[in-house]
Amino acid sequence: MRPQMKTVPGVAGADAIGGFVKQYQVQPDPQNLVAYGLSFQQVIAAIHRTGALDYTRRQAEFEARTASAALAGLPDTKQRDYLLQLANFAVTRDY
Repeated sequence: MRPQMKTVPGVAGADAIGGFVKQYQVQPDPQNLVAYGLSFQQVIAAIHRTGALDYTRRQAEFEARTASAALAGLPDTKQRDYLLQLANFAVTRDY
């Protein structure tokens, strides 16, 4: 995705950030949106069309299942429950 993003006119940079799991942040410049005749809704629609959000959700669900399975072997404690809740929260939150 990064090479394609760098070819878009007006994109200052496209750098992967984060730790083990990469994340990309889209921060449209309102002045550039106006200059190109684009709305924020059009940018969001373009992101949705790529399928990146669906892919990311599937990956997050996989990671949450993996974490939950690993936590299942731990003693039943509040700390384990909090970690399970955190794993589920990461997947179920809506933006």
